Amino acid sequence: MIGRLYKIDPLLTRFDAVVSDIQEFSHANGQTLWRMALNRTAFAPTRAAQPGEAPLTRGRLIATARSGAELTAEIVHVEEDATGQIWHHTAKPLQVGTAVRGEVDTLSPRA
Repeated sequence: MIGRLYKIDPLLTRFDAVVSDIQEFSHANGQTLWRMALNRTAFAPTRAAQPGEAPLTRGRLIATARSGAELTAEIVHVEEDATGQIWHHTAKPLQVGTAVRGEVDTLSPRA
């Protein structure tokens, strides 16, 4: 089971985690959407945004490449599946085992 940091501190905006799973979620119009699971998260799952609405959860996962460059994956949605796994949806995939810094935007509605 993952660490649900948002239950411990709902105001937490930065945390460290490791990517524990990644799956291709959808592919349309030449764009792939990925979903990543983390070993711990401060992103609370939310309902899906309706057409024309801004995403309900905003933030990013930041990893450091071997070259030292920062890789940023913007979070577009966070969901909890039927098994209790929390998935972070993003257009940029990161490899399983990658250490990341999560940053939750402070203006995001929280569940």
